[in-house]
Amino acid sequence: MQISEAYARQLGLVVVMSGATDVISDGRRTVLVDNGHERMGSISGTGCMAASVVGAFAAVSQDRVLSSASALVAFGIAGEKAARAGPGPYDFKNALFNEVSGLDGQTIEAMARFRTVRT
Repeated sequence: MQISEAYARQLGLVVVMSGATDVISDGRRTVLVDNGHERMGSISGTGCMAASVVGAFAAVSQDRVLSSASALVAFGIAGEKAARAGPGPYDFKNALFNEVSGLDGQTIEAMARFRTVRT
C-alpha cells in the first residue's frame, strides 16, 4: 500500500494494484478492495479484463480513485460469482464473462467489500 501511495504522489496519477486485496491510490486517498476470488489469478487474461473494466468505469467518472475502486469491486464480485462454476479453467473463464455482463447495481451494493484507509 505504501509503495502505491508513494508512486501515485511522485507521478501525480492513480495507481491500481491488483491482488488478494486490490489497492487504489492517488497518493492522498487510498481504497482497498477485498472482492475477488483466487481463481482469478489462475487463468490468463483476467488482468487485461480488469484493465478494460477500469477503463470503462473511468469513461463515466472524473474521480479516478472512485471509478477504479468501483470497477475492481464489480469485477471482483463477478469473479466470486463465477467461482461457483464447474471445476475447469474454462468453466470459470466463461462464467466470468457471463457474470461481468450480468452484474447489476443491487448485486454490487449487496456484495461490495471495500474500505477507504486514507483521505
